[in-house]
Amino acid sequence: MNPDPDDSPASPPSRGRRERSARYPGAPLPEAIELARFLDDHGLDGTSAEAIAASMGFESIKTRTFSARLSAARQFGLVTLDGSSYRLTPLARSVLHPLDPADLPRLYRDALKAPPLYADLLVRLANRRVPDPERLANLLYHSYQITASAKLPAAEAFVESSRFAGALGDDGILRPDGPPSDRQPPP
Repeated sequence: MNPDPDDSPASPPSRGRRERSARYPGAPLPEAIELARFLDDHGLDGTSAEAIAASMGFESIKTRTFSARLSAARQFGLVTLDGSSYRLTPLARSVLHPLDPADLPRLYRDALKAPPLYADLLVRLANRRVPDPERLANLLYHSYQITASAKLPAAEAFVESSRFAGALGDDGILRPDGPPSDRQPPP
């Protein structure tokens, strides 16, 4: 005799559990600055993610491009979440409206150091040649719990951000405080 299927406990459909990655900027620093500039230029400082996304032409805040840029802007310290509103930070205002354009390289490096992952990588790789993106991706996977599917984009975003901020030169050496000519003498 077959048991009645209705007598057996209901089991939810088997669904693969989505692997979660450790936090990392999903967009490089220039894209995060571009988002902050858009907020500033369009008077969107202090508005919701939905209003920002709509103003940028995205149909949803869940769009990968939009959510990655907004998250990156937060991690780089350019925007902060205040309730349900996103606000530009003092760092973003300094980057967008510098008192002296010569300060921009230092400000970019300040933003580069804000994400905890990047802060750690900047210490770990300081004054060393940055591995090629594939090897850096494997380092992120093994040492920082970045998922296999996210490791290469995360590595590429770090390299692009570091170059943009002037911390990674053409020689491939990571200098968190910038090239020797950019370093300011201690007071």
